[in-house]
Amino acid sequence: MIIRQIDYSFQIPTITAIFLSTMSKNILIVDNYDSFTENLRHLLMQVRPDYKFTVIRNNDRVMFDSHWDGLVISPGPKGPADTGLLKEFFESRVIEEKMPLLGVCLGMQFLAWYYGLRVKPSDDARHGRTVTIDTTGNDIFKGLKDPLKVVRYNSLAIVEPAEFIEEKTALQVTAIQSDSKMIMAIRHRDLPFSAVQFHPESFLTENAEAMMNNFFRDYIDD
Repeated sequence: MIIRQIDYSFQIPTITAIFLSTMSKNILIVDNYDSFTENLRHLLMQVRPDYKFTVIRNNDRVMFDSHWDGLVISPGPKGPADTGLLKEFFESRVIEEKMPLLGVCLGMQFLAWYYGLRVKPSDDARHGRTVTIDTTGNDIFKGLKDPLKVVRYNSLAIVEPAEFIEEKTALQVTAIQSDSKMIMAIRHRDLPFSAVQFHPESFLTENAEAMMNNFFRDYIDD
């Protein structure tokens, strides 16, 4: 297993200031039975070492029993309709509490599917491949270089183009793949939901720590 090494150069203000403002946060990671979940948790722990990250499988009702300050939806080998209790939890807890959400790969597909978009097998399936994305420069990409190189592990993709998503849904597109225009990141217009199709925990994904820092800073940190 290859674990990326964190680059602390992105952390402004100082690490001490971040620690003082981000203590005692309880983050749920819903594991969709994916081998990358632990790598993702490791990345998040590096970026916010004072947060508590709890991994719970998607079919375990114990996720309903605790207070959570945020939700991370992991990648997974199936489709967004095959995510156990996630839809129930999303409707009864996440939406109701306006709980900050970060989706990764299947996590983004779930968010798109829930808001009425089609997620189907792509003719551009890639696993462990680096691609270039163009971003809007906002949300989790705020302050980062553009374009970025990221790593994909997906055979499913959102069918609708960015223009349709922007005009017809509550979602906004924040990144697309440069060569194919595949949707690579989305956010909700009004709720604290952000998601990416690529894998930030891959050591070949550029600026991953800064993306995660942006998410925590804008959605969860006090």
